[in-house]
Amino acid sequence: MKSEKRNADWNLIACAAIIGAIAPIAVLAMLWFIGLESKAFFGDHGWRDLLALDWRPVAASYGLAPLVTATFEMAAIATGLSVLFGIPAAVRLVFFAGDRESLVCQAALGAMAGLPSVIVGLAGLTLLVPAMGFTMISGAATLFVMIFPVFTLLVAAALRQEGDRLRPCGYALGYSRRDFVYRIVLRAVLPSIILAATLGLGKAMGEATAVSLVIGNISAGVLPDLFGPANTLTTAILKDHAAATGAHLSALYVAATTLSVLILTLNLLGAGLARAVRRRLSLS
Repeated sequence: MKSEKRNADWNLIACAAIIGAIAPIAVLAMLWFIGLESKAFFGDHGWRDLLALDWRPVAASYGLAPLVTATFEMAAIATGLSVLFGIPAAVRLVFFAGDRESLVCQAALGAMAGLPSVIVGLAGLTLLVPAMGFTMISGAATLFVMIFPVFTLLVAAALRQEGDRLRPCGYALGYSRRDFVYRIVLRAVLPSIILAATLGLGKAMGEATAVSLVIGNISAGVLPDLFGPANTLTTAILKDHAAATGAHLSALYVAATTLSVLILTLNLLGAGLARAVRRRLSLS
């Protein structure tokens, strides 16, 4: 019996190791592929061309600066709004909502999180564009609809786990439910909130289909106007790839590489910040 249990444990460890290795290998393989495709751009162009302040492939201008700033600006706004509204929503859902309210809200958030991006984009095209036009603010609002339910569900799961773990200690110290939530549990889940926000930011930066339907897909300046049209890294790739050739096509692969590196960097920074906060909380 012991040998069978030991074999089962080793099989489980081996499966977990294989599954855990698939993700980084796949990421490295994709980066290798788009990196190789990007090399052709530097045959006739240099880094100075990528640092130009204008993206106009028709005029052989391949500056990524306006695409990068528009991408980050929209994603940051959507993520900030998700954090602002998602944390109170998660707290209400886990600690203060009744059983029926909690069930209905979780089902609604799950349905929203599972909506295809094209459906969200069409809803934004129908509801947001007539009111705000093809603008960055329409894109940020569309991204908020996509990020908010995922962020809220992740934070709610962390709150539920930490609440169950810390509840006996909190109540033994005489905390009321409100004080227990806001003074103990929220502090304990801060690393999880950071990770959820990082995930939402990366998801927002990588979204293309929904955003392309509402932002106008017109490259603006390095600091694009929130109430004007814009173009992002993902929408440029989605919109231009089918007809792009030569330097234009390789520039799109450079844009894809830039986006991948930005998202990976943000994920690493978020993980590092969450680890530092967790270490500080454990020492305090």
